[in-house]
Amino acid sequence: MTIVAVTALAPDAQRLSALAGTLARYGLKALGGVWETTPQKVLALDWRPMVDAFISQRAALWLVLADAKALEDPSVRYGLNLIAASLRSALGADFGTAVLWPDAPGAGGGAGTGADVASRPALPAQLRDALVLESGPAWPAKLVARMHRARSGAAADRVSVHGNEQLGQWIELAPGAGSWQGVMFAVAGEGASIDFQATGPSGGLPQTSTIAYGQSGLKLESAGRAFNGWALRNEIGATASGPVSYYARVRGRPEALLWMPYTEEDDADATLLALD
Repeated sequence: MTIVAVTALAPDAQRLSALAGTLARYGLKALGGVWETTPQKVLALDWRPMVDAFISQRAALWLVLADAKALEDPSVRYGLNLIAASLRSALGADFGTAVLWPDAPGAGGGAGTGADVASRPALPAQLRDALVLESGPAWPAKLVARMHRARSGAAADRVSVHGNEQLGQWIELAPGAGSWQGVMFAVAGEGASIDFQATGPSGGLPQTSTIAYGQSGLKLESAGRAFNGWALRNEIGATASGPVSYYARVRGRPEALLWMPYTEEDDADATLLALD
């Protein structure tokens, strides 16, 4: 049975049960549940076991059961952005995401009014291309149609997150194809910083690492944001010894990540991942 990864942002057993029953009628199995968190738990990667389960079961789509109050919390938004990036890294750059809003108060099971929609918080940056669904009879068919949409197979850069309360949060980065002869990685946002970097086999934190020409304290600006960066010149990606990734330990809750293959040019192309 095709798996739909489900993350509910507010506890509502009746809503989850009804959702599972609806998906089952379309030959789909819901995997997941409620994600209630705190700022400390998000930075300790409390969401990682949920994502690992989605990946191990090769979910076909991620469905977020939205809650307006939860989405006003910067920590929840940050965690959802990291979840989206990690799922795309493991399941494909065009892995599908959908957001289902609950019934509006007094809507009687129908879609929300225009005023209800206008008052909702904006979705987190990495969910803004998601399929947005309104409660009502039409959403299951729209979800199934999105799941059967042809996928491009695009090979975007891979970004994932590892760690726990003791290790901290580590960003893993690697090109989607080929290799880089070094990398520059940076974070933006008050209180966000990098305090360690390493390279090693893709998929998990390395036990040891030898850094080639490491740099720290790099300053740059992009899209109106000020970034602090680190860099090294180790080969990253598809190497003769196997897949190698870049790892950076990040403190705080960055508003954005930025990276590029290592270069000494001032106008090199960089990739920016918004996390607000």
